[in-house]
Amino acid sequence: MTSSEVRRQVEAARVIATGVVHRFVRRGDAIGAEDVEDLVSTTMVRLITRLKETERSSVHDISAYVARSAFNVVNDHFRTHFPERARVRNRLRYALSHDARLAIWTIRGQLAGGLASWSGMTRARGTAIALPAAVDRHRELPGDALVALFSHAGEPFMLDALIDMMFPLWRTSLPVEPAVAPAEPLALESREFLGSLWAEITQLGPLQRKALLLNLRDADTSCAIELFMTTGTADAGAIAAALEMTTGEFLALRDDLPLDDLRIASMLGLTRQRVIDLRRSARERLTRRLAHLRRP
Repeated sequence: MTSSEVRRQVEAARVIATGVVHRFVRRGDAIGAEDVEDLVSTTMVRLITRLKETERSSVHDISAYVARSAFNVVNDHFRTHFPERARVRNRLRYALSHDARLAIWTIRGQLAGGLASWSGMTRARGTAIALPAAVDRHRELPGDALVALFSHAGEPFMLDALIDMMFPLWRTSLPVEPAVAPAEPLALESREFLGSLWAEITQLGPLQRKALLLNLRDADTSCAIELFMTTGTADAGAIAAALEMTTGEFLALRDDLPLDDLRIASMLGLTRQRVIDLRRSARERLTRRLAHLRRP
């Protein structure tokens, strides 16, 4: 690949990487505006190395790699500069996602947590409060500690506020839980794979398709639908059609994605378990259909 070709690839990819990094700034995570250029530059270094090692000639062939790399650079930043905070964040997300009494959802693109009965609320407290004694008594039982906190406060909290409150309590006392497993287990590694994945998603039954897309996540980003849009695999109109919505309805919902199961159930007129079962069967079908793309 010539120097001019590499330069064109990098210029186009920088736009993608900058957009990915800015998502974390907007969401209030521990990345400031001053960090954006450093993180984007790190992504570009990885990209240039990749381009020099391959014969790929179109930015569209590597755009998914750029987005994926940017997500990984952000995660590396969290682990390196805020290891204990990242650990507490993972612990919170694990408890909120796996304890039936609790829920995690998005409000205007930012994560919030609370009691399961509050799931989908559009307002949550963004500042910390003094922890009640009951939280300290249950410090080794994360689910019980969070239930005690929410019951005392009577309202949900934004995830960053929860981290601020639980960080002094948990940073050294809790064993590390595995990071929250993504609802969609397929790694989104290349534009070719993304295209094949999207084609298969459109072949799912309507309920399976909605249960999957409305909660679609991967390991590095809260909303994997953004990868389809960032890489040009599917635009807003195509995603809206797959969800049987107008484009305007999808765009109004976009900042709240991925949705929790209770909200999806309410939208589809189903039980929460039915939503979970539909998504599981959709993932199993996709895994079978795309297995050939994962073989060496």
